[in-house]
Amino acid sequence: KVDSVLDGITRDMQIVDAAGAQLESLQKLNQDLEIAEKKLDETVHQETEVKSQLEAMGPVDQDDDDDDDDELFKDDDDEENEEKKIKREKRVTLEKHLATIQALLQDRSEKVSELRNQLERARTQAEEGSGDRGPAVRVARKICRERLWNDEDLVEYLAGLTDVRHILDDHVYL
Repeated sequence: KVDSVLDGITRDMQIVDAAGAQLESLQKLNQDLEIAEKKLDETVHQETEVKSQLEAMGPVDQDDDDDDDDELFKDDDDEENEEKKIKREKRVTLEKHLATIQALLQDRSEKVSELRNQLERARTQAEEGSGDRGPAVRVARKICRERLWNDEDLVEYLAGLTDVRHILDDHVYL
């Protein structure tokens, strides 16, 4: 009789452990998804900022043939050329930065999508595997493993019972 009670308790505790592991997995996936979504939002914000900077910068003139008439008309516009050159270099840098941000945005959006799919699969598995956990959860609450006894202590206690009344009381309680 004691062995059957112990076997039942062990089975129930394994079910509770599996349920707890699934719950922890779901919580971790939720946290990972939240973090990934925040990072994705930050990347979208960065992309918007760089695009607005590029638009504010405006087009860069590509007319560099003004140097031909410098000697003829004594028109020295080298300062304007330097400004155009600096503006062109800054624009190229911003365009490279935008390309990097867009690649990062693509990677992060794929990660968010992957995490959502994993979370959905984990929820589906948890719902399918939930079955009839009522007795197992009830036993787990009564045993209070973290605070009172662990599995080995409980098994040792139940195996040591000799009085039929105590065995029946424990069976009814669990």
